[in-house]
Amino acid sequence: MCSVTFFKLHRIIKLFLSSALIVAMPSFGLAATSVAETASVCEEASQYAASRVGVPLAVMQALTRTETGRRLEGQFLPWPWTVNMEGEGKWFKTPREALDYATEHYDGGARSFDIGCFQVNFKWHGEAFASIEDMFDPNQNALYAARFIASLYMELGSWTAAAGAYHSRTPEFARKYSDRFAQILGRMDGAVDEMLSADNEQFITVPPADLKIVVPREFAPLVPAQNLTGSLFTAQADQSSGLLLLARGSLLRTY
Repeated sequence: MCSVTFFKLHRIIKLFLSSALIVAMPSFGLAATSVAETASVCEEASQYAASRVGVPLAVMQALTRTETGRRLEGQFLPWPWTVNMEGEGKWFKTPREALDYATEHYDGGARSFDIGCFQVNFKWHGEAFASIEDMFDPNQNALYAARFIASLYMELGSWTAAAGAYHSRTPEFARKYSDRFAQILGRMDGAVDEMLSADNEQFITVPPADLKIVVPREFAPLVPAQNLTGSLFTAQADQSSGLLLLARGSLLRTY
């Protein structure tokens, strides 16, 4: 009798915990209740990635707006459920709609498409994620973007230039993008103060063991293999795969 009662109690507890997990976990079938709440998804992801990697928060906030921002309810806000499918951008109300759209086109053969708050490109960076769904995860999307733009900053020495390279290595496209990024960054309250007061002794290490950054193969030979020229960082890239194996540097000095 006692064992039967214990078995029933164990099942009740198990069911309760399962239900709690379902409620706690983000669902791709649920939409935020307001525009502001949906936009805040990218803001919170920006804060998370900035604190983890050391990229100034203003840079992350300006980057997500440059990638996915649009005017909503009188504000220029980022949008997490954004897909640019081979040059055509679409904003979706729910993560499920965005995921279904990307998956459908992937199944149809599409490979060059951008996903999420920071529009991470599947063709060049998809292998760093377990799935397309993971690429939509705001924190994973932001963390990868932060580590990628940090590596570009250490190469180029400027957040504006890094933002341009984040978008494209073609000078014309990079310049247009960096100009837009600079305008958005300049309009953000406290952005300049934050950049000037940033902890210059902070070291940025890219990437940690849990995330790999992919450099397009044609650019891999441009990544310096050693720090002999006074550049901001030392890096190592796999010339065949384009995988950025190591990038280490400091905002003040090299090591």
